[in-house]
Amino acid sequence: MRSLIASSLLLATPLMAQRVAEAEPNNDQLTAQAVLTGRQVDCNLVAGEQDWFSFTTAGGQTRLTTSGAADTRILLLDSLGTVIGVNDDSRGLQSDLTINLTAGTYFARVEGFGAATTGLYSLDIAIESALKPYTGAESEPNNVITDTGVQVIGNGAQILGALGAGDVDVYRVDLTAPRSGVWFQVTEGDAPFISGHRYEVLDSAGALLAPTGTFGGNVGDTSNFTYRTSQVRCWPAGTYYIVVRERSVASTINPVPAGNYRLELQVLPMNTGVTVNEAPALDANGQTATPIVSGQQGVGNLSVANEIDLWGPITFSQPSVLQFQTGNGATSPVLDTTIGLRFFDPVTNTLGAATLVTTGNILEPTGTSHARGTFSFFLAPSTYYLEVRSPGTLATQIGNYVLEVSATEPAPYVAASYATVAANATCGVAPFPTLARQFTNEVPTVGNYFSVQLNGLTPGVAIGLLVWGTAQLPPGGLPIGIGCELNISPILDVQSFFSLTGSAEVGLTIPANPTLRGAVLWQQAAEYDGVTGFFGVQTGNYGRLIIGERSY
Repeated sequence: MRSLIASSLLLATPLMAQRVAEAEPNNDQLTAQAVLTGRQVDCNLVAGEQDWFSFTTAGGQTRLTTSGAADTRILLLDSLGTVIGVNDDSRGLQSDLTINLTAGTYFARVEGFGAATTGLYSLDIAIESALKPYTGAESEPNNVITDTGVQVIGNGAQILGALGAGDVDVYRVDLTAPRSGVWFQVTEGDAPFISGHRYEVLDSAGALLAPTGTFGGNVGDTSNFTYRTSQVRCWPAGTYYIVVRERSVASTINPVPAGNYRLELQVLPMNTGVTVNEAPALDANGQTATPIVSGQQGVGNLSVANEIDLWGPITFSQPSVLQFQTGNGATSPVLDTTIGLRFFDPVTNTLGAATLVTTGNILEPTGTSHARGTFSFFLAPSTYYLEVRSPGTLATQIGNYVLEVSATEPAPYVAASYATVAANATCGVAPFPTLARQFTNEVPTVGNYFSVQLNGLTPGVAIGLLVWGTAQLPPGGLPIGIGCELNISPILDVQSFFSLTGSAEVGLTIPANPTLRGAVLWQQAAEYDGVTGFFGVQTGNYGRLIIGERSY
């Protein structure tokens, strides 16, 4: 399946049809530059100006993103020029707006954060995907917990809501597990998408959760720059209420003060399985582990400074959400731990370095520093291990602990990523072929155009090669000459380019198919000049694409 998916991605339209240059003047709605969806527009933001673009859609979920160094803001307008969605800084200083649209013509206005903001950027308008479905819609009246319209929402909820002046929307969440990881997000719904809101978490009596000792915070406003909120919490069994209402203080930039939103909820029960005791002496070298699966609780001991206990494996077959945390053991409790996630690399037969979490205690009283980790929105289908360690030599960092691992749930969305791996950078004869990106924050998302550059070719002599595959080869790879090797396999496709300048662009329009989320592709730079390497081929670095639904 992965090979078929990956092969379909390589059937891209010609590069010049996918990547276009900004056409000035386009400083207002009347002069807006018409752009087809699935295209990337290369732009230059001049101080004090606005760049306008128009596009037409048959309807569906549409994403607008910027990449580059310029601090941009995107405003989405309907055919009448009314602002129906805004995004400023969802990923760093770049913008990412995803919204359900009906058929029609729309305008994207890109402007700088300040009057003096300048710089190069690219705007991607994705090919529209199918509308993201809802599991239900807000029901009025639902202003207080006793109103008849208050809905009980559970795991996987996707609720379409709307806020007007003075409006309050209340939703009920019932948790039955001893503890449950809870992730909720208020984000873009249908147009118009409200550009400012506040969430509150209430207890079963309708009072705000106390700010301490209640497994997480209780309130939050959107910022002036990012109009969505995402929270991860862990709560004991009981009834809770999630409230969505107007922002407590009007945002400085609030072009859509009333409109729609989407409330998403994931529930990850904990302590629903058996309790597992740490196996004696198995994890002393950090390379063996005590078996544990999601939903179980582990009981372990850190007996010396900087000791590492390893638990697992936990295997995922799809992009998933997992929450884990440590707390005090029943006797001789350890008060301070660090926790992390390690992945198993079947290519090298080794465990990857741990992504560590050092704070986030939600189990213990003030004065302890147990850690909590939530790996949300994407865990590549693979095998993982949990690492619990003593962070130092203090007496509070030695003793007994419990490890709680949540049930797993499908990820509500997948964040795209791109990374290169340095390999074979000096095989053959200089210059050496390399993969790079014009904008290092551009990532491969569903429905978008994604571009990399093949650099370091011998100008006017060498033919650039981009080799595509679905897996990574172990060190040593597939030798193709002295010091040269292929690092990806099986090979799906090879694209060739001739360059008089020593560089070439390699572009790809990813189909607007949400089922591609989490697909992993590999690409490697190479060149053929008939002289160096094996049969005149020398290889360069290689890169990994994880295709996502969002760019952050």
